Amino acid sequence: MENNFDDVMAKRSDEELIAIITIDKNKYQESAIISALKEFEYRNLDKAILEDYINNSKNTDENELGVENLNQIYKFANKIIEKQNCSISEVQNILIENGYNSNDISWVVNRLLFKQQEKKDAIDDMFYGTLWFAGGFLLTVADIGYIFYGAILVGGFQFLKGAFNYLSINSK
Repeated sequence: MENNFDDVMAKRSDEELIAIITIDKNKYQESAIISALKEFEYRNLDKAILEDYINNSKNTDENELGVENLNQIYKFANKIIEKQNCSISEVQNILIENGYNSNDISWVVNRLLFKQQEKKDAIDDMFYGTLWFAGGFLLTVADIGYIFYGAILVGGFQFLKGAFNYLSINSK
């Protein structure tokens, strides 16, 4: 029976395979690592390279590698969403197919869901801000005896808050 990750690992560069087998080993599922090892042997790469990577990786802080790897996975997931217009569940399946660790995938998915909720909140702020502003403006112009500056100011503020939040979310 062929491993699901054999094709994925065949597309990886030599450096990526070595990283998967050594320093990023705890970031991948066992079957992905096995496929990476098979591909490493299939390419007939020098095993001394693995030893060099292992020796060099001992000098690197593991926490830095973990955060760097998570950010790379997050950026990869964002690219998938932007370019292929996929849902978060489809992105999750793509990450699983690429052999990423389930803990990393859940962290990335939670971060994507949080970003999605922040966007929705910003859009809601802009919408309700516009309603308050327009309502206050129309009632003031209608000259029914009251001036609705409060609604105009609150609506304008809420719209601007939503717009700034939306722009800051997209720049992350």
